[in-house]
Amino acid sequence: MSKPNQHKGDCGTDHISNHNGPPSRVAPCTDTTFQTIFAGPTEAEVEKCKYQNSQVIDVTVTKRDSNNKPTAGKVIPTSAKRSTDCEWTA
Repeated sequence: MSKPNQHKGDCGTDHISNHNGPPSRVAPCTDTTFQTIFAGPTEAEVEKCKYQNSQVIDVTVTKRDSNNKPTAGKVIPTSAKRSTDCEWTA
């Protein structure tokens, strides 16, 4: 979030919006998101407990149609040296 806020519950929430449409519209591409994560019991303490996190999102193409437009591939997010992948189809 661009403006950190304090959550009253036990857990904070992330909100990530994708305005690029389906993967077929952007594939192939690689994007990196950066987060600064703050945690603490009070507003005064929250700045003392923060860490930087980055996530790399790789969108690959495994199949194209007769017009050479992407029709299938994988989305591979990687964070903290761990990754997963999921298939996508247009």
